[in-house]
Amino acid sequence: NHLLWKETHKFKMNGVSPITSLGRIRTTYELVSGGEQMIHSENEIKEKHDKNIFLISGHAKPDCVITIWDMKRQCFVKQLTGHTDDVTSISSLQDGHTIISGSMAGTTHIFSITKKKPIKSFQSLVNSPVNVIYTFNDLAKFAIGYDNGEVTICSILYEIHPIEKMAICASADPVGTLKAKSPVLCINESHTNPNTIITGHEDKIVRIWDSASQQIMKELSSNLTPVISTLVIENPFSFNLEENYHIISCGENQDDIYFNLPKHNKQFQLRFEMGIDLRGTKGRNPKVQLYREKKEESEQGINFATFINGADNSRQIALITIR
Repeated sequence: NHLLWKETHKFKMNGVSPITSLGRIRTTYELVSGGEQMIHSENEIKEKHDKNIFLISGHAKPDCVITIWDMKRQCFVKQLTGHTDDVTSISSLQDGHTIISGSMAGTTHIFSITKKKPIKSFQSLVNSPVNVIYTFNDLAKFAIGYDNGEVTICSILYEIHPIEKMAICASADPVGTLKAKSPVLCINESHTNPNTIITGHEDKIVRIWDSASQQIMKELSSNLTPVISTLVIENPFSFNLEENYHIISCGENQDDIYFNLPKHNKQFQLRFEMGIDLRGTKGRNPKVQLYREKKEESEQGINFATFINGADNSRQIALITIR
């Protein structure tokens, strides 16, 4: 019911190609321009883990780089190279070392923040652009959503860092593929059922998958425009896995946000009190990110926020309560 936006950070990007994707990473490294300083002490790691948050930006041609920015100092830190086309999606792992990025060329790179070149790469067999990369909450997998409708699920291989004694990503391997006919624009998951994956598509459909069988369990068709973001709301105390989750699906139109009850084939439309332009250029992420703020849960309703980067590059935050 309230639109909130406050500008908190500004970064100067002289000579850098336009930003096409955004992300962030928390790390136990003290990243400085021209190098990295490792934090060795366990006390230092605990103390600084929440403070060292860096913004990650992916860029279009001709640079096609990933830039790391120090949010505290509001300055450039370093660039990661390897992409040959627009960087369309960025995600990071909670190991504090790993960035995963995809591009219009159909390439996915896994980077260590301490190295400039990828430690592992994946290429779409048909060179289909990467629209979205999603990191699962079990920290063991990530998914790549392609423009040809496929989702590749990859298993992450970890190793123990010799100095920090922490598990960090060493590599990854594909372990499964979900196949639809419409471009994948967003990916989410059930937190209570690890085999349930939710995808939003350009054909306006939300698909619910069983990743074990790689089959579609249900399709939701409440949206009138391409589904660019989803949010899963679940009751962790329910024993009925088919009934305990609801899905909020967001289309490109400001009035195209629905609260879906998959089990009962029901949906309710959500509306903003003020107009917001949700449309964005295809392949430029994020357009909308749905986020559930657990601290705001109460008997009166469930709050969630949408973080919006519109077609005009405006950024707005809307806080909504579902009752």
